[in-house]
Amino acid sequence: MIRAASVEDIPALQSLSSGDIWNPRMPLDWYTARINDSSIAPKILVWQDEQGSPIGEMMISLRPPPYLRFPQDADDGMLYLANLRVQESQRRRGVGSELVKELVKMGKEIGRGIRLECDGKKDNLIAWYGKFGFEVVEYQGNIEEYKVCGQVVMEIL
Repeated sequence: MIRAASVEDIPALQSLSSGDIWNPRMPLDWYTARINDSSIAPKILVWQDEQGSPIGEMMISLRPPPYLRFPQDADDGMLYLANLRVQESQRRRGVGSELVKELVKMGKEIGRGIRLECDGKKDNLIAWYGKFGFEVVEYQGNIEEYKVCGQVVMEIL
């Protein structure tokens, strides 16, 4: 089941990110700020197990989060997937798929397309997002700077 993250979820959310190369362990105040203040992006949603503990997280934003390489324009009508993580022991069990399906549903409900970036060297990851309707699109910022990082932009409208 998906739900908004709460302050009680922070230890579990921190453990989801430990050891992650691209998203190192976030400090307590980083999570607390996003959970308690609706004006701070991205928002954090979690997929919980039967006991109510988070086993997956999805961070979404109405604007490009500053740590992604998207142009930092005003609201461009898109919904951004800023992060998606699943507890290592729960991977390949459909948790990530359920989170992305919920994201696609949310985008349709509020009339926004969805944009994300992912590792362009991982064809399996690009194909996985493709299952949900995402397509690789041209990057709209400083392309020379962006090429260095090896990421690709994907969208679903």
